[in-house]
Amino acid sequence: MSDTPKAMHLSNHHRETLRSILQHPSGHNIEWKAVLSLLSAVGSVDETSEGRFRVVLGDEEQV
Repeated sequence: MSDTPKAMHLSNHHRETLRSILQHPSGHNIEWKAVLSLLSAVGSVDETSEGRFRVVLGDEEQV
């Protein structure tokens, strides 16, 4: 699988954040800064002038 090597560089904090997001039911106390840190670890995150976040993961881009 091509995703396995990317998971290897995540810190324990990032892995715990990912578990909280993906568990069922999802965690309700996930801090936004933890999510931004996780996204920054696997892609790039930039804050726009409107206060939104532009996230690029591979070929995908979301605002």
